Amino acid sequence: MVSRGRGVVARDRSRALIGVVILLLTPWCVAAQANGNLQIFQFNIGQGDAELIVSPLGETVLIDSGPVSASSCASATGIVTQLANLGVTRLDYNIASHYDADHVGCTDQVLAHWPVQIAAYDRGTASPPTTQTYARYVTAVGAKRQTVTVGQTITLDMSSVNPVRLQVVAVNANGGAGSLTENDRSVVLVLHYGSFDAEFGGDLSGDTSSTVHNIESRIASAVGQVELYKVHHHGSATSSNAAYMNAIHPKVATLSMSATNSFGHPTATALGNIHGVGAIVYWTTQGKGATAGSMDVVANGTILTQVPVGGGNFTVTAAGVTTTYASWGTAQCSYTLSPTSATVGYMNGNGAVNVSTDSACSWSAASNAAFVTVTGGASGTGPGTVNYSVAATAVPRSGTMTIAGLTFTVTETAPPFTDDPLQSGVTVIRAVHISELRTRIDALRQRYGLPAFAWTDASLSGVFVKAVHITELRSGLADIYAAAGRVQPTYTDPSLIAGVTTGKVTHIAELRAAVVAIE
Repeated sequence: MVSRGRGVVARDRSRALIGVVILLLTPWCVAAQANGNLQIFQFNIGQGDAELIVSPLGETVLIDSGPVSASSCASATGIVTQLANLGVTRLDYNIASHYDADHVGCTDQVLAHWPVQIAAYDRGTASPPTTQTYARYVTAVGAKRQTVTVGQTITLDMSSVNPVRLQVVAVNANGGAGSLTENDRSVVLVLHYGSFDAEFGGDLSGDTSSTVHNIESRIASAVGQVELYKVHHHGSATSSNAAYMNAIHPKVATLSMSATNSFGHPTATALGNIHGVGAIVYWTTQGKGATAGSMDVVANGTILTQVPVGGGNFTVTAAGVTTTYASWGTAQCSYTLSPTSATVGYMNGNGAVNVSTDSACSWSAASNAAFVTVTGGASGTGPGTVNYSVAATAVPRSGTMTIAGLTFTVTETAPPFTDDPLQSGVTVIRAVHISELRTRIDALRQRYGLPAFAWTDASLSGVFVKAVHITELRSGLADIYAAAGRVQPTYTDPSLIAGVTTGKVTHIAELRAAVVAIE
């Protein structure tokens, strides 16, 4: 059962009057200090994100420090003002989920007041923006800057028998291929404190219409079940997808956006997916999208989550009301895939992967390669099967799927060559032999970012094989070897004088071997 009631802070009678005065001036001040509970503050800072974590022993972590307008940082509702009103005296860690201005726009001003004591973590320097906001951020974090890695754990209250752990489960789309956006690259953290878990993922993408931009589904099983979910991307339609919500199944969610935002945040799509798993959504303010309903609480101010030792339950205080929730408990989920890889033929193929796990453990599957499509079992709870198909190819290629946080590798073989093996003195060199090599070389040139080669007699329709055809194939392949940093092959009759040298079986065999070696 969920119980509701006003939050009451116990006070020493001799300090009651002072406490009342401070509470009237800065209502969250006392709660910001170490009070034996884990405290998570979701600030109402407008169109942006900022969360402060205070450990039971008083260590502090600031995740993001928007909003877009740097001039608003120290305004009456700005992050600098709110941190000061909380009575924050030090900042141990600063974490930037990604580099958009509504997430790091006030970092320089925050760190000018509270220099980072231990480390400033972020996603690193892969495809950095060229904005002034990012330049100010880099200067502000200075020598404290460190790049997070998947699997890394940041531990608070390390000396305590009840430490708080922040685990990195994603950064830079975990190596995902394609044209990644800044949102795709968001750092995703899962906080663990006893039986309580919370997820923070910046503006992480969960666009189910795109393999590239659906990072949520790819990492869902690695996140696992949580009690608290910081809503990705301010409740946009391309975040908080249904598969992700079913996998992490939060009890509550906190949502930050501006009351006047021009993006339509929050969207009915995101809210519907979150409500669909029974989660109550706490809004920092009303927003400019969907209207709050019976499963929503509009704080118009700070949202405070407090977790006592053990994490068996937690409270959320917003709009003057404190609600108590029971935690899910410590469900331990482990996953295995069978098989862990597969090889399919070049004329397209189908396959299946079996997922083994406990009946209460949720998972999801997503392809990381454009030529591999998940055709069944994209998500599930308990043991299940993922079905996939592979598109036809003219060259060998390899790609992966992420299933329950594990990697499944699909290797697609190349088609065989015509008249393979070529028999010297028997097989006649034909146009098809040249065409096949051109197709494979063209694909390799594209793979290595090289321009298309201008072949002589491109159609090769009824064309007698000439020295120029062999020379061009060698030249087109040489560029590929150079781009790959590989040693060039040694060929028979290297000069191939036009009009003198006749195409031999040896020439084709050598080129085929060189193509297969670089594929």
